[in-house]
Amino acid sequence: MVISHRRCWPAMSGPAPGCCARITPAPYVSDSSKQASLWRKAGCFGGAIGTGRCRDAHNPRILINNRIASGGILARFSIPLGGSMRMTAELFCLQSWRIGRVVDYLGTHLDEDVTLARLAEVACLSASQLERLYRGKVGETPLGTLRRLRLDRALQQLRGCDVSVRDVALAAGYGSAAAFNHAFLRRFGAPPGRAALAEPVRQLPDLHLAHLPDRPVFELSYTGPLRERGHEVGVLVGNLAVAGAKRWRLWETLDRDHPWPVSGLQHIAVRHFVPAAGLPQQVAKVGHVRHAGGLHAVWHVLGRPAPGALLAVCERIRTQLGCVLREDAPLLQREVNVHGYTPPQERRVAVYLPVTPAKRRS
Repeated sequence: MVISHRRCWPAMSGPAPGCCARITPAPYVSDSSKQASLWRKAGCFGGAIGTGRCRDAHNPRILINNRIASGGILARFSIPLGGSMRMTAELFCLQSWRIGRVVDYLGTHLDEDVTLARLAEVACLSASQLERLYRGKVGETPLGTLRRLRLDRALQQLRGCDVSVRDVALAAGYGSAAAFNHAFLRRFGAPPGRAALAEPVRQLPDLHLAHLPDRPVFELSYTGPLRERGHEVGVLVGNLAVAGAKRWRLWETLDRDHPWPVSGLQHIAVRHFVPAAGLPQQVAKVGHVRHAGGLHAVWHVLGRPAPGALLAVCERIRTQLGCVLREDAPLLQREVNVHGYTPPQERRVAVYLPVTPAKRRS
């Protein structure tokens, strides 16, 4: 069996979630132009992944639809001859993985000369494929996200530092103060000088109490290194998407000793779940269980919580809310925005801490 490769994926920070290899029985396509057309529908041709096409030596009617990535990761697609691309959990995860790589790259390379061609390389897609997929998932173009993040950073710089508008404009990628002022006005509705003096809008709700009811959830458990849990998350969200779910937010349990690990090698034991209310009744490859509810203190966080932040919040719960943390219930975390499609500096979570009213001293 021989597989020819034209191009492989670039080095990845982690494996594409939910990807695996499969030999798919299908009519062999001898017409290279039709083969190219089918792979374009998969969003993985023309500067994406290599055109690996081969026939099984024992059965020439079996077409092996594999794409080989660095690190030995194989992506699976089922493409019927003459048909359209059918959405599968693996394809959904691969698309989300591509967009997630681009979003992370944009959020961490604001000071670099970022081009659409470079972003297409990051996503392993052509520029036109990336724009189409990114707009469908995120709601704006990749370069639109870059401009928005730079303008948001510029506003923070104007409020917190004694810098000139021209210096901030250059740092935001604008060649002149006039172009920067025009873009700034469109983004914030006020010129830079006036916006810098305005009172910042509070983004996060205050710490408060909320009661979670007993509820059914779709759940998958994971135990292992932090960097490899993306596969389990991909199985959960990918099968939800294939089942027809339209809107949901991902929840997970947190390790009390290491609620927000940093090292990808750190061993974790967590459960990822999505409340089943309003979703399809059956989801393949995902457990359907019931979670107990109770009283929780809800703490909203922008970005990654600082070390020791949980201890400080527990003290605030005691002094402001008159409650203490329960030891017999898990800590929960809910995505406020979809983290896979949100830059790191804009990701918000709501942490649900199980509490009970503190006993008053008589």
